[in-house]
Amino acid sequence: MILGETRDHSRKEASFFCLEGDTGLPRWEGRKLEELWWVGIEAVQGETLLVHQFAQPSMPEHRGIVALDIDTGLERWRNDELAYWFGVGNKVYAYRDTLEKRIGYALNLQTGMIERTFDENLDELRLLRTESSRNLPPGDARFPQVLDEGDVDRSVRSAVEKETGGKRLAGPVEYVKEQGLLFFDYHELGRGSSSEMPLYDDRFVIVDLQRKKKVFSEIIARGLRTPVPDSFFLRIPFVYFIKDRNILTAIRL
Repeated sequence: MILGETRDHSRKEASFFCLEGDTGLPRWEGRKLEELWWVGIEAVQGETLLVHQFAQPSMPEHRGIVALDIDTGLERWRNDELAYWFGVGNKVYAYRDTLEKRIGYALNLQTGMIERTFDENLDELRLLRTESSRNLPPGDARFPQVLDEGDVDRSVRSAVEKETGGKRLAGPVEYVKEQGLLFFDYHELGRGSSSEMPLYDDRFVIVDLQRKKKVFSEIIARGLRTPVPDSFFLRIPFVYFIKDRNILTAIRL
């Protein structure tokens, strides 16, 4: 499944959706919260989508947790006072800052009920968070990494240089190598760009490394004011990207 959000900037409304990953068909979509705009996806934990709100619209600090059932999109529970911290198993760990200190809480993932309060010492929670991040199960999604000057496969560097040679690039090249294919994207100066206001096009490319042949190439975003990282990801047997900022696109490998 693919979970995501859409935003209508003219109406200042955000909604959430869940798609079947292999067909693109919606399991549910158009799910809106009471707060229509100042919301965003916090985390996915088990069969629960956790959505955050904000302490104030003008500040990036998260506050409030809304738990949606992934299967139906319906609200399971909400807590408007706490902020999400991390999750382990069937527990959501949240916090609340006071003038004197930070207070931690353990909530039941299914009900949102507070099962324990940590108001004296947070060392136990900090240790749990560190251990849980080390023991994350291997995901089936592959996200791009930056092509740097370090130890990179020669075939990868050669294919990228062949594609980008002579072009005016901005920002890093990001890539994934999988099943003999190279997936990468880069940003170059686009039409209408000027020295006063540079605009960039994001091009996504797939190269068959064995045949040394480009098998796919497309500009997936035009007129960007800054390079945008993480423009694509793999979940075998598909590669996904968002074209023109609002079309979720999947290519079967």
